[in-house]
Amino acid sequence: MKLVYRNTDRFVPAFEELLGGVFNETSYGKLDYYNDISYEEDENGFNYKFNLAGFKKEEIKITSEKNMLNIFAKNQNSEFNKSTSIPKDADPQSCEAKYENGMLYLNFLKNEESKPITISIK
Repeated sequence: MKLVYRNTDRFVPAFEELLGGVFNETSYGKLDYYNDISYEEDENGFNYKFNLAGFKKEEIKITSEKNMLNIFAKNQNSEFNKSTSIPKDADPQSCEAKYENGMLYLNFLKNEESKPITISIK
């Protein structure tokens, strides 16, 4: 089974462009709707992909606590802050992170007890 989740909200940027950038600043700071986030589950684990183009590897901080994944990136021009839950079956200690060409890849292995097994009949 392959489960894919993709967060691509394109309505807000189009609406923002139509209104001439009225939503560029809020009391919460700059808005950035162009960061795509993908999630995929396979038989071995969970794979996340974050579009963080414009950031350097040193400007990105990743933390995980109590099944919550936190990604924070900041430079002179922009800021990205995203928190999302990771599945209970994921092993946070197994997380591998890779950053290349503006994309952050996070891979979590499934807990051993969560992986399917084959039971033989005697």
